[in-house]
Amino acid sequence: MAIEFAIMKDGRLAEMNLLSSSGDAALDRAAWGGITKSDPFPKLPVHFTGPYLILRTHLYYNLNKSDFPDTASTAPVSPIIHAVLMAGTAESNHPKYPTNARKAKLDGIVRLEATIGTDGAIKDLEVTEGNPALAAVAVHAIQKWRFSPAQKDGKPVEDLVRIQAEFRLDGGRVSIWPEPAPPAQPVQ
Repeated sequence: MAIEFAIMKDGRLAEMNLLSSSGDAALDRAAWGGITKSDPFPKLPVHFTGPYLILRTHLYYNLNKSDFPDTASTAPVSPIIHAVLMAGTAESNHPKYPTNARKAKLDGIVRLEATIGTDGAIKDLEVTEGNPALAAVAVHAIQKWRFSPAQKDGKPVEDLVRIQAEFRLDGGRVSIWPEPAPPAQPVQ
């Protein structure tokens, strides 16, 4: 399961979103409750310049030993620090619900994959799922996003980021969030 939430500068918990379910409502509620019971968090450091910090946590349940790599037989791997969406970029370049899609009562999810270059710009953006009318609006907005580039061994590297845009007629809202690709998928 995955949960995304924001922590304000004073440590207060702000907006929370369940990004993906574990498939078990009791486990989802326990994870959600663990985060909400931690409110307030410690204040953010004074040198933190943003208005809030957005965190995404992934929780895995009932893993088997086979789910983990055999670290004894492999050489140490330098971790990749994935690309991170720059604060304010998504807000200032947010997809607008298309009027024609609203009139046609179209809603749904658009999934995209973006290759983030070493300069933090989107090099390639591909729609992997979703209605073409909604996808066109999402692509138009997301192409303007900028990221802090991924890092490996202290050097910028390309990265693959998955993005999901959810268009909902109830309230006419568009929810959107980026998510790094799984560790096995970075672009080298």
